[in-house]
Order: sequence, then C-alpha cells, then structure tokens
Amino acid sequence: MHTASAPTDHRELILSHIESLPTLSPIALRVLQLSSSPDADIREIVKLIESDPALTARVLRLCRRADRTTANEITTIDRAVVLVGLEAVRAAMLSVEVYGLVKSDGDGAASFDRAAFWRHSLAVACCAELLAEKHETAGIDVRPQEAFLCGILHDLGKLALEKLLPKAFGRCVELCEQKRCDIAEIERRVIGLDHHTAGKRLAEHWALPHALQDVIWLHNQPAVSLPDVPHRLLIGVVTVAQAITRKLLIGWSGNFSQMRPIEELCSEHGLDPQVCGEIEGELFDRLAVRAANLGLDDSSDSDVLLDSIAEANRQLGQLNSQLNAQAERTNAQQRVLEAIDRFHSEGVLRTALPDAMGAVARSAASTFATSRPISILWQSRSGASWQFRQHLSSGRLIADRKLGLPPGGNDLRSLSDQSGMGFSSVEVLGWLKKTLGDDFDPTGFRFTPLLGSLQRGEPSPAGVLIHQIGKEARCLLDHPEIVRPLVASWASVLGATSQFDGARRLGEQLAEANRQLADTQQQLVESRSLARLGELAGGAAHEMNNPLTVISGNAQILAQRLLDDENASKAKAVADAAQRLSDLITSLHLFADPPEPKPTRSDIHQTLDQAVRASVEKRKTTLSAMAASAKLDGDTETDTAIPEIRVIIGDDLDVAFIDRRQIVQAVTEIMVNALEARPKHLIEVRAVVSDADGRLLISVTDDGIGMSERARRHACDPFFSEKDAGRQPGLGLARARRLIDLHGGDLWIESGRGKGTTVTVALEDWKWDASRERPRKAA
Repeated sequence: MHTASAPTDHRELILSHIESLPTLSPIALRVLQLSSSPDADIREIVKLIESDPALTARVLRLCRRADRTTANEITTIDRAVVLVGLEAVRAAMLSVEVYGLVKSDGDGAASFDRAAFWRHSLAVACCAELLAEKHETAGIDVRPQEAFLCGILHDLGKLALEKLLPKAFGRCVELCEQKRCDIAEIERRVIGLDHHTAGKRLAEHWALPHALQDVIWLHNQPAVSLPDVPHRLLIGVVTVAQAITRKLLIGWSGNFSQMRPIEELCSEHGLDPQVCGEIEGELFDRLAVRAANLGLDDSSDSDVLLDSIAEANRQLGQLNSQLNAQAERTNAQQRVLEAIDRFHSEGVLRTALPDAMGAVARSAASTFATSRPISILWQSRSGASWQFRQHLSSGRLIADRKLGLPPGGNDLRSLSDQSGMGFSSVEVLGWLKKTLGDDFDPTGFRFTPLLGSLQRGEPSPAGVLIHQIGKEARCLLDHPEIVRPLVASWASVLGATSQFDGARRLGEQLAEANRQLADTQQQLVESRSLARLGELAGGAAHEMNNPLTVISGNAQILAQRLLDDENASKAKAVADAAQRLSDLITSLHLFADPPEPKPTRSDIHQTLDQAVRASVEKRKTTLSAMAASAKLDGDTETDTAIPEIRVIIGDDLDVAFIDRRQIVQAVTEIMVNALEARPKHLIEVRAVVSDADGRLLISVTDDGIGMSERARRHACDPFFSEKDAGRQPGLGLARARRLIDLHGGDLWIESGRGKGTTVTVALEDWKWDASRERPRKAA
C-alpha cells in the first residue's frame, strides 16, 4: 500500500542517483574558480590545464576545430589562449568536461535532440554575454564571461535527467510538445522533480560556484520571488536571455508556455528594454562565431536564422495540427453534451422500459448521425431470456422478439466487449444471425455495451446497442472516451426503468394479492355470518312455522266469514303478514341449507323472460299489499306504476348450462330491487358474453334514485335496507348473491345517488355442449 511519503522517497532516490554521477575533475574546478575572478592569472590557468595531458589534448582538438585558419599554429594551451581567447578555451574545457560526464550511453531519450539543446544553451550564453556587455556602462555589475558560463550551463538539469532516466525524460519531452507547456510541469508530474532541482543538486555535487548553482535553480522565476542574494541580477540576465532566445526560436528549450513581453521582463529584472531589443540582431552573428569556436557546427549566421525560421514553421504546423485536433475534440464533446441534455429533457426516467428504449434509440440515431435502424439487445437480469428490439431513427418500434439464451446459456453482460467493438463470441453472432434472419445484419455496425453498475445480491440488467456512425459523427470514433458519459446515461436510464417496471409489476401483484385476500376475508366473514344465521333460522323455522300456520289458517277463515268489509280486510291482512313471515323463514332456510345447483341446457331468452314475469308479479303483489295497508292507515297516495322493461340478448347467445330455476330466482330478486328503486322510464336487462374473459354477463340497469355508498357496500348483507322501517326485510339481493355464489359466479353493484343502479352477474362455467348432458355438482 502506498503511503503519503512515497513521492518524497521517489524524489530523494532520484537525487541520490544524481549525486552518484562522476564529479568534475579538480583541475576543471580550479580553472573555473580562477577564471571567474576579474584578476585571473592566465599563466596559472594555462599551467593547470596543461597539468592534465588528456584534458589538454581534448581542449586543443576542440580549439583547432573552432579556428581552422590557425589550426596548425595551436599546439599548446598558451598558444590557444592567445589565438582564440581565454573565454573560448574555458568554454572548450567546460564543454569537454560536462559532455564527458553526462553523455548518453547509446540508450538515451530518442525524442531529445541534443544538438538543438546545445544550440539553445549556447544561444542563451551568447545573449547573456551581450546583455552584460551592453549594460556595463549602466553600472550593472555582471561580468560578461560569468554571464556566458551561467548561460551555457543554465539547463544542466535536463542533461542529468536524460542521463539517469532516459525513457521517463523522453516521455516528458513528447508530452510538453503535445500539450505546448513548460517541460518542468511535466517533469514534476511524471518524474517527481523538475530539471531546476536536478541541475542544482548536480551543481552542488560538482561544487560549482554558488552563483552558478542559483542560476541553474532559479532562472525563469519572477523577480519578486527571487531571494536577496548578491548575484540576483545575474539570475535576471540569464532569465531575460532565455526569453529572447525562445522568442527567436533558436534551438530547443523545452518551454512552450505563454511568453511574457520581453520589455516587461527586462523592466522587472532591472535591465534596459531598449538595449534588450537591440541585441536581437547581434545575437545570430555572435552565436555563429561561438558555435564555430566551440566546433559545434559550421553554420553561418544566415544558416542559424534559417534554422530558426524552419523551427518556427515546424512549431506553427504542430500547433495548427493540435488546434485542429482540439477543435475536433471540442465538437465531439459539444455533440455529446447536447445529446445528454436532449435525452434527459424528455423525462425518460418517468417512462416505462419500452418507451425508454425508444428514447435511447432516438438519441443514438441523432448522436451518431445515422438514419439506419437502431437495435437493442436486452437482458433484464442474469439468466433471463434475451430480447431484441429494433427502432427507427424516430424511436418507433418496428421489431420486438424474445430470443431465449444463446448456446451455452451465457449472460449478455459476460459477452459484451467493453471497447464497444462487438461481442467477444463469434458463435453468439452466428446464433443471432440465424435466429433473427433479415432483422439482424452486423456488417458495418458497431456494438456499444449498455451496462449499468452491478449491485451485490441484485440481478443486473445489461444491453448492447447496435448502430452505425454517420459521416457527421466520425469524430466520435477517435474519441470514444467522450461518448462514455452519454452511453452511461443510456445504461443508467434503462437500468432504472427496468427496475422500476419490476417494482411496479411486483406492486401490482401485491395489490392484487391483497385484494384477493380482502375478498377472501370478506367472503369468510359473510360465510360465518350466513352460517350462524342459517343455524338460527334452522332452529327457529320449526318452532315458528306451526304458530304461523295456525294464525294464517284462522285469519283466512275469519276473512271469509266476516260480513263487515273492514274487519274482513284486517283479517286478510293478518293472513298476508303471516304468509310473508313464512316466506321470510323459507328465505332464511336458503342460507342454512342451500340447495345444490343442477345445471341443464337452458334457453337464455326463456330464462330472462321468466325472471321478468316473476319480478313483475312479485312487485304487483307487494304494491297490492302496500295499497291495502295504506288504505287501513288512511293513506290514499301509493305508487303502483310498472315502468318499461327491455330485454337485450347478445348475438349467438341462445343456450347456457345453468340451474335455470335458481338463476331465474336470482335475476327476479335483482329485478324486484330495480322495480323498487322508483325508476323513471326504463329497466334494461342485458345478457352478453365478455370479450375480456368469456364469462356470461347478466346485468339489470335502472334509472331510479340510486344508492348511497354505504348502501352499495352493504346491499348484499342480509336484513340491510335504507328504506323505511317495516317496508322490506332486506333479503332480496342477499338471496341473489347466495344463489350466484352456488354457481361459482360473481355479483357486483355500480350505483350512485341520482345516477341509477346496475347490478351485474358474471357466470364463468356456463357454456353448454353435448358432453355436459348429465348434471354436475357445484364448483
């Protein structure tokens, strides 16, 4: 496990390797110290160099290459100092030393151009020397030879990093050119430290002068951040010299960041901006001379200028290519962001899964600029059948098929290729082609996985989008990472809607189960109530029938013998009341000991006609009794009108396999209830076959006063009635419900105050055929 100190440890490890590099020879160190002094003794410097035969030979060889006109005359270090100058000799010696210590072993960074690096370093040295010379009259205490030395070694850290970490440094070179930034930023991210720190540590290791160490470490820093040291101005001179060299595009600096204006930089470091502008023309001449003196190349000042122009053109071409690539990437990002915004603005999270798939297809067609159909392979959970849906670019569904599982029973998630190039199984592609036929042609199409995040312990849906990419969206092919947020949006919406659909279906199933449970509990309560009522009725029937028989018989005899009409009417009323009470006991007996249905082939027309006639007769009898009772009470206003009754029977509905007597009795009770509801104009009796489930539906509809909600809920409860007390016992619909239950059917009521009432009977097992001639028992 990495700790917080890991980067620091890595940095110290690199610095320790820098300190393991060989040091400058004592002679070179002593020459540097002596030559840095304004009172340097040339004879002592010459004597020091000549004390090292190998160093002497390399310096003389370099000086002869530098000045070929006098090459035969340069036979000693003393002669070299006279002919090419002390600075050239010192620079040659230093170049020999540095190059020998940090030269590449043959496996250096391929992207690092050492020749261009040295040309840039020499140009900075010449520019720093010119700046020091031009400012001598202005009282600026910077010696030209010291400025030259600091300029040529200011980027020593780059050589150290390239020597120690060639591959990492090469990668830094590539990235800084791609991103057009300062290589120091890339070095800190990739390696852990930049060339400023590495160069300072190497300068300390070589015991170079402190002024040179600080120039290597602090050049390119803002003036306000520089420490208050005696050589602060020297650091500024090298910083301005490097900026001028960068501006003229001489060599390779590794810094492509935005440049500050030279005038502003000069003023910040206390230099004259006008002087800085004048030396740009002299720099190419000075650089050509010094390059020739050091034997770096044979280029003239015009060649250096042409090289700078060529470098400028190269960088402009590279910058133009990067800008084009960035513009293309920006267009791709904008296209994807607009697609995400349009997709979510449709409110797809509030839709069902099929609608969400249509929205995904529509979004994909728009994003990928294609008019070809968009196909989606979908698997709602692990182990479930695959589903194939194909949509037009408008999102309209044109194909929907269940495929089962491929050979081997693999899940769609395990076969999806995360790169978006297709399936990892050719066998599956063959199976899809064989199963779907012309609906599936993978040629020229791309396969984009639609994989939501895995949830532990939960089935995870998975899908694959099959689509083409039009010319307008070709930029997306080069930047697949840009499309990932949009694909993730599609996948998350499909996953969420899939889970929502599953939860909704589960909720519906639970609601249906709760409804069935409530119905079962209600039926259980009713059955127990009816059982208790039946036990009471069964026990009381025998005890009550005998007295009622005596009362009814004597009342009939009195009604026949009494000559007084008023008394005769009262006796007859007693007999009728006894009969109604006897009928009530008989009705209660239906709940105590229900008869077993005996279905036979029955004519629907005759059954309903019989029920209508029986209900009318029963209503007339009731009205007659009510009239007699009203007459006794002195009330002469009674409603005795019978409305129109219309019977409608569906086409091809002739016979049914039912217990005709019991169905007639049940419909009669419903009809009587409709007649008692004071209908205004019409009662409609309708018999049809349900298109949904094939059940036989018999409904009775009236346009009477309707029921309250309380009356509708309790209409089938025995003895319940909202009518005036004493008018009706409240057993009519309860008897009808009981008879329909015996047939395994259902009965429900739709009603409202002032809206009339519809009572519907549904019989499931009603169809007759020749094989059902023999009666069957109730279900």
